[in-house]
Amino acid sequence: MKFLLTLSLLCGFTAALFGAGECLIVTSDGRRISTSSVTAKPNGDLEYVSPENSALRVRIPKGRYRYAWVPKPADVTEADAKYKAGDYKGAAELYLKAYLNYRNLGWDIYCMMMEADTLDKLGMTRDAIAKLEGIQTARVLNPELENDYQRAMFLLASLYRKTDNAEGAEQLLKKVSQSRDGELAASAFMARAEILAERGNRKDAANLYFQTVLLFPKSGKHPEALYRTYENLKLLNDARAEKFAERLRTEYPSDPFAKRLK
Repeated sequence: MKFLLTLSLLCGFTAALFGAGECLIVTSDGRRISTSSVTAKPNGDLEYVSPENSALRVRIPKGRYRYAWVPKPADVTEADAKYKAGDYKGAAELYLKAYLNYRNLGWDIYCMMMEADTLDKLGMTRDAIAKLEGIQTARVLNPELENDYQRAMFLLASLYRKTDNAEGAEQLLKKVSQSRDGELAASAFMARAEILAERGNRKDAANLYFQTVLLFPKSGKHPEALYRTYENLKLLNDARAEKFAERLRTEYPSDPFAKRLK
């Protein structure tokens, strides 16, 4: 099932957010409109406050804009707070509500991802997977949402692994490995390597861990990547393993992975 994200028109709600000229609409011809308020109508039209005259509201019909975006709505902030507090049921309900209210305004991917995460934490992993599979073939028109999309696909890959669908996870992780977010890309490389190691394919696993070492030297995953490269090379009786152990000891002497070395 394909979705045209940020332009899906199934919402039966009207959503509005007022800020200080921070809302954005990009029209179908590429024109950028900065405004203090955007409202998404149930039929997919947008209505915004004219930047030149705050008393005037202008309507853009569906199909005449590429995407719209508003600053983080209060509904989403409230859902995040419940999530952080461990109230996953309450968070899931609020994320769904916020998705329905703001999916024409740039918060659809984030809300779907977070709702899926809460569903998984509530033991409803299959429901979480189904929700994320709905956006797997999505077209992300707003480039600012690309990172949210990649994070959602990383979560879906994690859920696939949890349900023994390693093949599905691998396909997603290969795409996430190309993310412009270095930390996310490094995590995808590491997850792919872990799948290979679990299969007993130590050589290819060591190679992917080594790629993580080379490509993401500033990542928080770097110490673990060094350790995993060492670990898999050692299992292969490869003499190069000690080089990675020495790097780990030298570069991260206090890291928990350095302390694992014998």
